[in-house]
Amino acid sequence: MSDAPDVAARRYNAITVMSDLGTADGYVGVLHSIMRQLAPGVEIVDLTHDIPACDIQAGALVLARSVQYLCPGVIIGAVDPGVGSGQRPVALEVAGGAAVLVGPDNGVLASAVGMISGADRAFVLDNTDFHIGGGAATFATRDIFAPVAAHLCAGATLEDVGTEIDPNSLLPGLVPLNNVDVGEDGTPFVEAEVLWVDRFGNVQLNVDPDDIAGWPEAVQLDASGVPRTLVRVATFSQLQTSQIGLLVDSDGLLTVAMYARSAAEELSLHRGDGIRISPLEDDTPRTSVSLGPTRRTGGE
Repeated sequence: MSDAPDVAARRYNAITVMSDLGTADGYVGVLHSIMRQLAPGVEIVDLTHDIPACDIQAGALVLARSVQYLCPGVIIGAVDPGVGSGQRPVALEVAGGAAVLVGPDNGVLASAVGMISGADRAFVLDNTDFHIGGGAATFATRDIFAPVAAHLCAGATLEDVGTEIDPNSLLPGLVPLNNVDVGEDGTPFVEAEVLWVDRFGNVQLNVDPDDIAGWPEAVQLDASGVPRTLVRVATFSQLQTSQIGLLVDSDGLLTVAMYARSAAEELSLHRGDGIRISPLEDDTPRTSVSLGPTRRTGGE
């Protein structure tokens, strides 16, 4: 391990890390030790290490919904099933240099970068002087991303750690698009996908509130051919125990939710499932909601 640099030379003070490494195998502790040795005193924020293994889209979504709230510094996004395959390790400068995102060029960083107006500059991390040697090709998060992040905090420049590339050459993000249309009878509908199910069972959709502007209070959701009635609300507490709600969540997207219960369990919905929503007029028959065992949950 190289000698620790002068703390006064540090450019960034924080490293935020998101990965699918989990916390059972010691990998995350090793990352912390590497970064603290190379950039003594740096603050390390563990955004999450519980991304489902090898799930690039899940990692991209977590990073995209979080990035606007992260402190300035270096942000590692490491969900890397293609490690060692020749895909590029990259560093992306954003927000006029306020932050640098480091990770594989496999789409995991792209949605987050798009949320903050795109990359100002992009670099492929090809200077091995800033890597940890060892001959392994299967752990770029340890051998490339963590040491490069630490060196950037310790005063290294992007030009030091790599070669500049065209940001337009980066792989795009993986967030699915919805389909807003009108049926043969003139009824509008949105075909969407479940983006995320949080630990409370709230079901986030890839639907913007503007997509259903002007719709009535009652909305029909069709999933697996089973129609259910949703009530548009602003907060969880506006729902009765027997109701399923449709609200705007903290990310600004539509979410299907219940009060103190799991909407995902009630509707048997999982991330990636396709659904269809359409407005229910006052004279449209509405489906009842079956009550199951109540389990304590909370808000998002």
